[in-house]
Amino acid sequence: MEKYKINSEFFACYKKNKIFGIPRPIWVMPSETRVRYQNDDLLIEFSLPSGSYASILIYQMLEELERLRNK
Repeated sequence: MEKYKINSEFFACYKKNKIFGIPRPIWVMPSETRVRYQNDDLLIEFSLPSGSYASILIYQMLEELERLRNK
């Protein structure tokens, strides 16, 4: 990180300029998927490739669920 001058000031720039991650139009498939109930909760476990974000996958799953409910 020193070689590329990546330090706290580098990351402060992202916060200051409000640069955040956004969904990308690339499909990834989760692996090691496991779905089960625990009491009243639904537990979903999965692995994603490096660079993929679980929050985006969960968001997409909830969007699809909402779309199916509104059919």
